[in-house]
Amino acid sequence: MTAPPLPAAGNAAALWRSALATAGRGTFDAHTGALIAAAAAGDPAVLLAAAAAGDPAVLLAAVRRCGAHVDLDGLNAACREVRRDRVAERLAQLSGPQLRWLRMRALLGPGVPERLAARLTHGLPGCPGLDPADPLVAEVVLAAMDGAERAALRRYTAEAANDKGLPAALVGRLLSATEPGWPGWALGALLAAAAAAGTERRWEAAVALYERALREPAADPVRPATLLALGDAQLSGAPEAAGRTYGTVLRTAAGSAASGLRMAAAGRLLVRGDDETARRELAAAYHHPAAAGASDTERAALAALYWLAVDRSGTPPELTCDRVPAPDGGDPAGRGVVAWREAVAGDDLDAARGHAFAALDPPAGAVVPLPVQVAAARTLTLTEDFAAAQRRLDGLVEASRAAGGAAAGPLAARAELWLRTGRLDDAERDLHDLRQCLPEQSWHPSVLPRLRALQLMQLLAMGRRRKLRAVLDAPLPPGCDRGIAWAHLLYAWALAEAADGQADVAVRMLHECGRRCLAAGHRNPALLPWRSQLALLEHGRGRDTVAAPLLRAERLAAERWGAAGAVALTELRASLLHPDAVSRADRAVVALWAAMRGSWSAETLLTLERAAAERRGSPAADAALRAAGRIGPGHRWSMRAGGKGLAPAVKSTAARRDADRPAEARTTKPGGSPGALSAAQLRVAELAANGLSNAAIAEILAITKRTVELHLSNAYRTLGISGRSQLGELLSGATGEHSAVC
Repeated sequence: MTAPPLPAAGNAAALWRSALATAGRGTFDAHTGALIAAAAAGDPAVLLAAAAAGDPAVLLAAVRRCGAHVDLDGLNAACREVRRDRVAERLAQLSGPQLRWLRMRALLGPGVPERLAARLTHGLPGCPGLDPADPLVAEVVLAAMDGAERAALRRYTAEAANDKGLPAALVGRLLSATEPGWPGWALGALLAAAAAAGTERRWEAAVALYERALREPAADPVRPATLLALGDAQLSGAPEAAGRTYGTVLRTAAGSAASGLRMAAAGRLLVRGDDETARRELAAAYHHPAAAGASDTERAALAALYWLAVDRSGTPPELTCDRVPAPDGGDPAGRGVVAWREAVAGDDLDAARGHAFAALDPPAGAVVPLPVQVAAARTLTLTEDFAAAQRRLDGLVEASRAAGGAAAGPLAARAELWLRTGRLDDAERDLHDLRQCLPEQSWHPSVLPRLRALQLMQLLAMGRRRKLRAVLDAPLPPGCDRGIAWAHLLYAWALAEAADGQADVAVRMLHECGRRCLAAGHRNPALLPWRSQLALLEHGRGRDTVAAPLLRAERLAAERWGAAGAVALTELRASLLHPDAVSRADRAVVALWAAMRGSWSAETLLTLERAAAERRGSPAADAALRAAGRIGPGHRWSMRAGGKGLAPAVKSTAARRDADRPAEARTTKPGGSPGALSAAQLRVAELAANGLSNAAIAEILAITKRTVELHLSNAYRTLGISGRSQLGELLSGATGEHSAVC
């Protein structure tokens, strides 16, 4: 029975007198009704539905036990006492078969389908009025038995459930509190129950079931596989214990049949970011006697993981003394590490790309652990091979989801990819899934800042100011500022402070970000373009003599790396420092759109938002917005952290483009100006003028190649030209010069 919502607290007494009279079990006087209303903060329906289990008589008896002083906690406790007493009285009236039925159903617990429970208790009479799925009823029923009785009942129920063919996961739950020494079927049932608990993310239950399974006799490779699964279950709630469990698998799993388990355990050591511990465990495993008989590919994979942990921890390679050979690019796993090293250094894009593909597409029999594959996929993100990076990361995410927290690395890398390709909703989804599979408290402090940085960039790009502030205000654990991940957080934090008008704070953060990047050898602006961002802020403070060398250094680094998007972003930010660099800003925006395959990265969105804030006094900023509105109309823009949308700014500047033209330029006639082209024709023509093939344009604009050809043919006819070689000159008259480099 549930009372309706109260229109006012003063009606509580009358409502409860009516409820109890309807139940035929007594009445409330006005004083008692007022006490209940006060205890339930004016809404006694809460008490009736919860503590009294919908029974007004229970609530009435509880109020009488409480006496004159009623409070919510006391009333809840009294309701439970009344219900316990009533269940105990009812138990004393049951026959032996009824009591056995009730005890067996209580052992099954809630959530068991009735048809399955009925198979187990077939032939026993039920107990009307007592619901064994009610936790309080089950607690009272089982508490009335001594330890020996409960153990005997559990054993009988588990055996009966197995004999009657009930699901293995249910049988395993019944076995969880029993002593070891069961037949072979018990181990399978316990493992099934543990796996089911893990699928439902009930990690504590999964840990208890795996630990119980390990008390049963098991041969290789079942035992190391169970240990590995135990570590996966521990990862979310007890990460240090998970690390010890993975180390045990590495040291004790023997034989070629357990090679995959050893490699999985080795890779899991790097999941939460405790790279110093991982480095020690991997070095010990590499030199362990069991490794002497391992294959060359397995030892190479252990060495690759070791050096990946060294690089991530920030330990200078010359200071390591573990005698693990450095990767030389001779095996697929080592090439994955070399690829990431090349990428962060920003020295050789083609070499990094080649090494990354070699790690992600290894020959048969090669071993490339998950963290190395993730590093290789991140390399492809930096080389702007976005489709290949997405394809690999999609596969890695799906392959690792069953292992719980092991999916965290691929999810973080894919969220980073989404931010770089403008898929902000997808980034938000992956960051949410990331926190679900591995909560923040389970990450090592040294890598947690990178996750916060990804979240900040996503919120900045989507303009979610309130959530942004909540993330900034959330505490960080001690030691979080010791790794290179702190530089990523400083960068994103600086952007947030700059958006909030705190330029001086942002400048200090970016200086420290740059110092840490350079100290770690992370020179690639595609990874963190801190110099150009710092130059924009220094320019805003009137310190152009500081801004200019920063931009020169970043331009050189971007050109050395050679990724089109990194070069174009630097060019766009450089143009904003020179208000008259109209054609330069226009070219940079077109190049960014092409490099990002027809979308705006989070970095580009934030840079265009800065242009929107400066457009009135800067023709270059205005030109950047015009180009953005011209190329990507209809694109869903982010909202600025300050609350003003960029979309209106882009729309207005695109509209002014036509208003600024002479009237004859806006008329549609053959041989006319670019103003005679439709919006779709102009987008295709501009990308073609920048040197893109029809196939590339089709991919960028998500249209067919045939549609591109039709738009170009119509554009040639309207402009009175014979081919794409003449597009650049015609379009530059309306939109500024175009470069053949995108």
